[in-house]
Amino acid sequence: MLSDGTPCFAAVLAQILARPSDPILVHCTAGKDRTGVLVALLLSLCCVADKTIAKEYDLMQSWIREIVEGIWRDAVEKAPEGETPMERANRTRAPGK
Repeated sequence: MLSDGTPCFAAVLAQILARPSDPILVHCTAGKDRTGVLVALLLSLCCVADKTIAKEYDLMQSWIREIVEGIWRDAVEKAPEGETPMERANRTRAPGK
């Protein structure tokens, strides 16, 4: 991901360097891939220990897993007759996602 995403990560870091006093908001749907790597890079640049970064990443992964399982459970339980759980999950997720 780092090698494929280098141009994107470099662009984000350049924006941060260009405006170091501005706050930063990083978000995405799940936060484990590009967003998670970006946050890990930022934490590393702030001299946070690799072990701490890995622990935080692992904590987030378990939280994300719980959310996804809850969405799937809801989709299975509430899907109308003839609608698959995946169709229900896609229909009921937040607009713009």
